[in-house]
Amino acid sequence: GVNSFGFGGANAHVVLGSPPETVHPEIPETSPETGKPEATARVRSQKSSEHAVPQLLVLSARNTAALKEKASDTVSLLQHRPKTLPADLAAALALHRSHLDHRLALVFEQTGEAVQGLETFLAGGLPDQFETGRVGERPTPVAFIFTGMGPQWYGMGQALYHTAPGFREALDRFDSLFTAISGWSVRGRMFDGSQGEPMTDVETAQPANMALQWALASWLQSLGIEPQFVIGHSVGEIAGACVAGALTLEEGVRVIYQRSRLQKDMQDQGEMLAVGMSREESERIIEPFGDHLSIAAVNSPLSVTISGETAAINRLQSMIEDRQLFCRKLNTGVAYHSEQMDGIRDEFLASLAGLSPAKSRVTLLSTVTGALVEGTEVTADHWWRNMRNPVVFDRVFERLPDAGDMLFIQIGPHPVLSTAIYENLAHLNRSGQALATLRRDRGAWDVLLESAGKCYVHGHEINWDRLVKPPRTPVPLPPYPWQKERYWLDGMSNQPDGRFQHPFIGRGIESSVDPETWVWERAISLDSHPILSDHNVLDRSIMPLAGQIEMLFETLDVAEVPVAFTDLELVNPLLFPKSGAHLVQIVRKQARYAMSSRPESHDHGAAWLPNLRTVRSSVDRKPDRIDLEAIKSRCDRRTTGGRFYELAAEMGFQYGPAFRQIDEMTHNDQ
Repeated sequence: GVNSFGFGGANAHVVLGSPPETVHPEIPETSPETGKPEATARVRSQKSSEHAVPQLLVLSARNTAALKEKASDTVSLLQHRPKTLPADLAAALALHRSHLDHRLALVFEQTGEAVQGLETFLAGGLPDQFETGRVGERPTPVAFIFTGMGPQWYGMGQALYHTAPGFREALDRFDSLFTAISGWSVRGRMFDGSQGEPMTDVETAQPANMALQWALASWLQSLGIEPQFVIGHSVGEIAGACVAGALTLEEGVRVIYQRSRLQKDMQDQGEMLAVGMSREESERIIEPFGDHLSIAAVNSPLSVTISGETAAINRLQSMIEDRQLFCRKLNTGVAYHSEQMDGIRDEFLASLAGLSPAKSRVTLLSTVTGALVEGTEVTADHWWRNMRNPVVFDRVFERLPDAGDMLFIQIGPHPVLSTAIYENLAHLNRSGQALATLRRDRGAWDVLLESAGKCYVHGHEINWDRLVKPPRTPVPLPPYPWQKERYWLDGMSNQPDGRFQHPFIGRGIESSVDPETWVWERAISLDSHPILSDHNVLDRSIMPLAGQIEMLFETLDVAEVPVAFTDLELVNPLLFPKSGAHLVQIVRKQARYAMSSRPESHDHGAAWLPNLRTVRSSVDRKPDRIDLEAIKSRCDRRTTGGRFYELAAEMGFQYGPAFRQIDEMTHNDQ
């Protein structure tokens, strides 16, 4: 309930209860198959599983044990509330919980899938579309890799266009710029073709690929996933240069338009073949073909793409298959990066006259040179070499940091470079993960959420409001599973003021009754100061006189030194029991000091035992220098330290290791 007490005496009490569970009418959702809105009046909880929308479940904790307990609590929540809407669960976990260092992410559609995935994790297994890990000192570096030509299809990105506003806005911007220069809409051709069919028309496929890449990269950046490195494979380098800031989007659209327009005339005159062999092996096998074939791309030490005339490519494919080696025709219809490009060189360079690149904002690694480029170098000549010269994708990996993990996000319609990425990493003995943004054989959100989840687990803070909407029905999330670790220091004082500056005494307190009186007090025990266990007389632990003098000096300000303590009177020894603590108190009134003690466990009002009294006085001169050599000359006897401590023990002085500092003693019988 809620109480309210008015200043004038009016009182009110309101009794609150849980709100009734409400059934929301279905809002338009997106079909994973078509990417278009579904207008249906069905209740969301009754929505068929075939139209379920993927969600990202994220959990985090301070340590692994708490993360597992949190996963277990979430399973219990969903088992007791099976009608919890998947979108509400994902939104509540993302928006209503702090994101700590130990994390997990799971893509799911139905709450039953979430339960199954978490139970697999708790049993020590690894569910599908699942990632777990610990955030390091900084997020794992990200490289955006913009893929080249080959995997495009009609309808790619359509589901995202209808459901992700940031993606839609970026694609529309690209399409507007492209329409202005070409006279036709690349977006229209992307979505109006036969859904799922390969996009082989060069004039459409190249700008469609770049439009998709620009929109995907913009959407990832809106989530807070920013690249530290940008790499573009072949034609993908144009989109990469725009994202890195070397080209404006207007300039990038101009480059892709002229490139695709001129290469259209070469359609069906050549082909490309991916082969599983090294560059050296590839050069030897194509040598008999002369100018009819050439190396188009070196993707890794074990992967090369060969380009050339269609008839020659077909003969090469047969030769390689006869040797039972890997090869696959890419069905591009164009022999990219071959001498067939030479016929359009002059017109292409003229079409890009006046291109004005700028210094990139992000590290840009070029597959034209295999090295870092500042950005200002990506002129018309660079884009000609990008079209004509072999792609040296393998060499850019040598320019990446050689320490730590990395995330390689492939920006494109299909992660065609995954194998090459892992081969390059293995060759250089480095680690990393190859992620995707889209796949031909899976729903768009399914793939993107999996990659976003991996970025989250690796320390990237996601802008959740761009990914989820606030839950329509509140979800009673379990509280944080505190591990109840014990932090008490056994045997230490339970005094309220624990801010002690010195090893023996506490902070001084000025008396409110007598300003000339100051008090220092602290509980001391064998547990708080174990060194005292090594100083025993007649089997009793006793504070050495040197320790008591040290406590007196600790009461002094720097400005009060040097001083001398005179008229020293030892009233009672300061003894410590085997267990428990003694309160030691020093009272200073003007120049007079008194040290007293009593067991900490005594009730208030128990008598204090006086231990020491002394007077402080100033020192006008330095003490006389002691002539150690003169003293040694008068001593004719030597005793080892071991023998000295044996004699001391016989007299009742038991010194432990901390007080056995004498190696040898020089003395005489007097």
